[in-house]
Amino acid sequence: MRTLELITLTEQGFTKQIRDEIENLMYQAFYMLYILRNSITNRDNHLEKAYLLQKMVNENKFVFEIEIQNRHLYKYFECIYNFWQATEYYQGSFKSRGKFDLIQEIIDNESHKRKGELIQECTNSLNMMEQYLIACGQIIAKYNVEEIKKTGKYSNRL
Repeated sequence: MRTLELITLTEQGFTKQIRDEIENLMYQAFYMLYILRNSITNRDNHLEKAYLLQKMVNENKFVFEIEIQNRHLYKYFECIYNFWQATEYYQGSFKSRGKFDLIQEIIDNESHKRKGELIQECTNSLNMMEQYLIACGQIIAKYNVEEIKKTGKYSNRL
């Protein structure tokens, strides 16, 4: 399933299974970008890996227009949204240049851009993805703690 389909399932209730599926997709994308960076480093054929990652990212991006009462779940979904945007970002303070699309840059300008620059941009995206993965875990931990405080039960954990 795609991330947006999983998020719409949360209208019936956010479960550990949905959370695990969402995070599994995120870890797969992180791993694919990691492998892509290594294949660029080793000068392997990395275009196929770039196309696979681009397909996965495009399938899982969504427009963040979610109305959720629970502030922790709202922050969690916001982190997921930001995670899928991590391959497109503004370089430095140059907003006037528009967003830098890492995957498209790898595919389009294969012969024009130096390998070192591509590796650095992959590392930048990996660092952003890592921060959002960690933030998701922290938000869920905070959610679980508040649920324990509110209900007095440990069994409702996500």
